[in-house]
Amino acid sequence: MLGLQTSPVISLTGGTGYGVQVELTPLGAFTLLAMPLHHLSDSMIHPAGVLGRHWSADLTERLAEAPSWRRRWEILDESISRRLADSRCWPSPVLCEAWALLRSCHGTLSVGQLADATGRSRRRLEILFAEQIGLAPKRVARILRFQRATVMMRTPGRTWAETAAACGYHDQAHLAREFRALAGMTATTLQTLAPHSISDGTSTISAPLTSVPIS
Repeated sequence: MLGLQTSPVISLTGGTGYGVQVELTPLGAFTLLAMPLHHLSDSMIHPAGVLGRHWSADLTERLAEAPSWRRRWEILDESISRRLADSRCWPSPVLCEAWALLRSCHGTLSVGQLADATGRSRRRLEILFAEQIGLAPKRVARILRFQRATVMMRTPGRTWAETAAACGYHDQAHLAREFRALAGMTATTLQTLAPHSISDGTSTISAPLTSVPIS
């Protein structure tokens, strides 16, 4: 299980295999896991250590024994929905407001501007973000800007300079440095790896490019 990452995570596999990957929004993860998310940021933890050994093993067994991928999606929906319904760990309204503001501007608000908009101190926001998102607001904003850049880079005819300006980077060189820091490769290389949907009746898609699913 991975929390939010501010460095590249690249997986290499060999041979043929099958698996299920669940991407959670930060606030969904906070509610589902019922734990401070800073414990998961920039780290990798076995699911049993977070979800509980019994719950994790039972879900794995049911998924393995399911006769079809459609049934596996149903099992996931049922299991996750039940755990969410039983959760008593809900995000702070202040954090929800700040998160919505930061998302809407794609990470271009400063922490000071976010504090002014929510009427809370910078320190209070930093505490809430660390607990319920997993990273400080400045680091989350950095990922959101990068996430927007990975989407805009696929727009035909758009230059890297235009993408840098639209996403709040100082210049094209700044954008290039962020791609190397967060993706571990150049923007051009990452562009060739942009995911495409795989249609086989099971709604399977490849993994997202960034670590902040927001919809």
